[in-house]
Amino acid sequence: MTMWTFKQSHLQQLSAQNVPQYNSLMAGALIVVIPVILLFLALQRYFVNGLVGAVKG
Repeated sequence: MTMWTFKQSHLQQLSAQNVPQYNSLMAGALIVVIPVILLFLALQRYFVNGLVGAVKG
């Protein structure tokens, strides 16, 4: 399984078992969240400019 094919359904399968495996669930959640954080950090200036423009105009 690669990072690109990891989907939310995999996280649901991990938590749907009788005994949740929190270590696997948290590792999967981290794999899903890291690209979102990196994308936000890379495009942060555009995000902030968009918010400022929405308030002024």
